[in-house]
Amino acid sequence: MGKNFINKLLPLALTAAMIVPSVPAMAAPSDIAGHWAESVITQWQSKGLIQGYEDGTFKPGNTITRAEFVTLMNNAKGFWSEGSINFSDVKNGSWFYSAVARAVAAGYVKGYSDGSFKPNNTITRAEAAMMIANTAKLSANEAGAYRFTDIGSIPAWARGSVGAVVAAGYMTGYPDGSFDANASISRAEAVSSLNRMLGGTAYQPTQPTTPTTDTTKTTSDDVVIEDKGTTLKNQTVDGNVTIAKSVGNGDVTLRNVTIKGDLIVKGGGSNTVTLEDVDVRGKVRLLKEGVHLHLAGDTDIRKLLIDLAARITQSSSYKDEIDEIILAGDGDLNKTTRIDVPAKQLRIENQADLILGGDVEKLIVDEDAKGAEIEIKKGTTVNELNTDAKIKLTGKGRIDLLDVSASGVTYDKNLDVRKKDTSNGATAPKENGSTSAGGSSSTASKEITGAAPIEDVKVPYGTSGVEALTLLPKTIKLNVKGGTTVDAATTWTWDESVSFDPTNTTAKHTANGTFTVPPAIPTAAQQP
Repeated sequence: MGKNFINKLLPLALTAAMIVPSVPAMAAPSDIAGHWAESVITQWQSKGLIQGYEDGTFKPGNTITRAEFVTLMNNAKGFWSEGSINFSDVKNGSWFYSAVARAVAAGYVKGYSDGSFKPNNTITRAEAAMMIANTAKLSANEAGAYRFTDIGSIPAWARGSVGAVVAAGYMTGYPDGSFDANASISRAEAVSSLNRMLGGTAYQPTQPTTPTTDTTKTTSDDVVIEDKGTTLKNQTVDGNVTIAKSVGNGDVTLRNVTIKGDLIVKGGGSNTVTLEDVDVRGKVRLLKEGVHLHLAGDTDIRKLLIDLAARITQSSSYKDEIDEIILAGDGDLNKTTRIDVPAKQLRIENQADLILGGDVEKLIVDEDAKGAEIEIKKGTTVNELNTDAKIKLTGKGRIDLLDVSASGVTYDKNLDVRKKDTSNGATAPKENGSTSAGGSSSTASKEITGAAPIEDVKVPYGTSGVEALTLLPKTIKLNVKGGTTVDAATTWTWDESVSFDPTNTTAKHTANGTFTVPPAIPTAAQQP
């Protein structure tokens, strides 16, 4: 029997989604015009590697702390793996804990003999020279330090590094012939020295804690993506890639990435986890309810495990099929899972509610999936469906062979079932005589009780109003009385009173959304 729904929210205009232009990456600070480091500061700020102050200045002559310097180094070099640390003054939970752990793992810092790191101390030119020399793996060149008139004030432990970085052209002395090793390095000097070490081409992460680079890079370590809005691209990862819980319901993009291990998705939401030209040699595992996995380009997935209700879609550029999809059921699969990509094999291991919009060569329903409901959308073909459980089949798609080994299987009359077989003493599948949109007047009604919250979206400086609207989710979750949810297609418009300003970095602009009630949820006018 079909389910009847009463929609109480048809006039709803969604106004929860905010477009917030982010601070302009290309806005030049007010105090660097004519400064000797103007060009490199502008370049690094445009790449999001260093920030100015709220008053619009950069203060190039200000000092920089040891914690700030290692953060800058990590971002510039793409050091993401964390080592074990036990510094007395670096406690887990402090903002610099992860940065120091990465610096230790990268091998360019050790700390002090008393067991401290002194993260809030300003970094000296000698300390910066040693960190840069260690990072660049330069051979010690103590003789090179003797060119400076103040060699006596250069600490013995730093002379080899000072000589090496000066010989390499990464740091320089002063016109009076001194190096001034014990002076604090300025913000401008730090950026310039690191930029020279990198050959003038700085690493460019989309988020400070997650790698993004325009040049192909191989890492033998696992990669953890911690921030929403992150793009990981042009990478070969020998280990696993994990999208952490801290991403929340935000979006993440992987582009031109080869993962030799697994892709583990613990964060992400309706804003999508997009895989474009991604090759996952291990398995993809979805461990976050409501994740929207979107496939594009030449993406190759061998095995996809879905533990919690999710949505899988494809772009027009995606021409492949997933080798195997398993609704593992280790989590709650009673909420609707939508799969709109083709697969060679799809297995349902536990009770699930599935809407299928991608062709499947073989669909297998295990015995433990008793009570599963599978809707096969119009235009979708399942070449062979084998079920060991009592299930309900709905929709307007096609099944070439329906092979049942359990009694009680039913299917809608609108389904095109070409051939039916039975085994194991099961009764033949029965046409239930109803459609997914119909039903008798005695069927218990359902009603939409609201829409899931929609997160604010930040857009890059200069983004037009039209482009900004495309960044909002294409679908929203409607809450159905009883605790379930359904997806509804959404369109967004600016209110007539809104004048979107792509250069205003402080204003919040409100977009109004309207949604289309899915066909499986008739409006009140469609009720019998």
